Amino acid sequence: MKRLLIAILLALPLLAAPAQAQTTEEQHLEFMGIPIDGTLNAFAQKLQAKGMEIIGREDNIITLSGTFAGASDCTISLFGTSKKEIWRASADSNWDYYTSWSSLSNHYFRWKEILTQKYGNPLVCIEEFQSTYPPDSDAMKWIYVNSGKCNYRSEFYTENGYIILHINNLGINKNYVGIIYTDWINEQKNIDSAIDDL
Repeated sequence: MKRLLIAILLALPLLAAPAQAQTTEEQHLEFMGIPIDGTLNAFAQKLQAKGMEIIGREDNIITLSGTFAGASDCTISLFGTSKKEIWRASADSNWDYYTSWSSLSNHYFRWKEILTQKYGNPLVCIEEFQSTYPPDSDAMKWIYVNSGKCNYRSEFYTENGYIILHINNLGINKNYVGIIYTDWINEQKNIDSAIDDL
């Protein structure tokens, strides 16, 4: 009996080792079901396998086009460190789809609802028009968006990174819904890389 007890006690650390290895393994935020980790090129290849098309390369950024979360013709941007390792991914909807505040805000709130179901309520949520007199009609809200006076932003924080959903304006009738995924671990690597450069 004593021998059996000693054998069990000696085997316990060996049984715990694989579980310990799993808990210390780095976890990364996912974008389109892919962990935000590895090289820019490898990540872009995984998106190409999902039907995305590369439309540009510049410094440490790769740009793709394709369908994201049910919206077609989205622009996907992948951001890398100076060592070409991915740390952030974003998706911007096509502004050609929006001709009114209702069409733009419906898209924003649809993505917000899905993100809330997946990650819980946003930690930060600002949804306002920057004006003394809040707009009271769809047409007036659209004018405010076009003049850059719309501040709609929801931020979701997780153990592995954070996601920012926002409405953006690039000019008259160039309004879109954007979403940014940033991985905590690789964001720090990007900061460390910048520190090394300075």
